[in-house]
Amino acid sequence: MDRNAFLREVLGEKVKNIYIMEGQESYLKQLALNFALEKLISEDFRDLNITYFENPEIKDMADAAQTLPIMSDYRAIVVRGCGLFDGSGKSSASEADNFISFANDMSGSTLLFILVDKLDSR
Repeated sequence: MDRNAFLREVLGEKVKNIYIMEGQESYLKQLALNFALEKLISEDFRDLNITYFENPEIKDMADAAQTLPIMSDYRAIVVRGCGLFDGSGKSSASEADNFISFANDMSGSTLLFILVDKLDSR
């Protein structure tokens, strides 16, 4: 998906549950992320409805995904440095299975943003 398609989805509030933002330009990824969070999550409740992770375990992301939004239509999980996607850490087939399982069970009100410089090609 290109940037314009992403922006159209956010503006139309027809968002998907999971977005993987890939690219070397951290600034552009952050701009797109900020745009989505500002548009989709009520300003007064952003602190309660956004969880940030750096190099998380899949279980931690799954636990956060179980929390429903508070006074907002959406809740966001922002992940940076996930070894399952960027190859920065060791990831096993069971981790991938755990991710797929929790991703399939995510609430429609939970948005997962995964930011990576380069996707692992495995």
